[in-house]
Amino acid sequence: MQREGITKEADAYKELMQRSDVLKNHVDIIYDQMSQLNINKVENDVFLRTSIMDNVRDAKNIMSKDSAGSLKHYAVLMKQIGSIMNLKSKIIEVEYKKKIVFRDLEECMGKTVRANNELRKDPTRNFTGSKRRK
Repeated sequence: MQREGITKEADAYKELMQRSDVLKNHVDIIYDQMSQLNINKVENDVFLRTSIMDNVRDAKNIMSKDSAGSLKHYAVLMKQIGSIMNLKSKIIEVEYKKKIVFRDLEECMGKTVRANNELRKDPTRNFTGSKRRK
């Protein structure tokens, strides 16, 4: 009887350790993906963000009932990653708007330079009519 109880506890502990190992691997993958997203070296950040959130959801599913107990630190981390991803999305949006504004500014400055160059020209120098001879 006592042996059965100890065996159950040992099996539960082994299962918890296995889930902890799987979670560790998921967290490592999430960390690597977030590092790639952070350095802006990816071409499709939307796909990468979706992949990260899929891994977070998988990690939450692995934790299931233990999220409030033995795997609480993972639960807290997964919750914070969601907030971090929202912030990163907003940063990417602002960076995109910044690029648009910078491009518009460069275009405007180019037009200003061209307009100033045209205004500097002396219209009398471009006269093509006959010249008076003395």
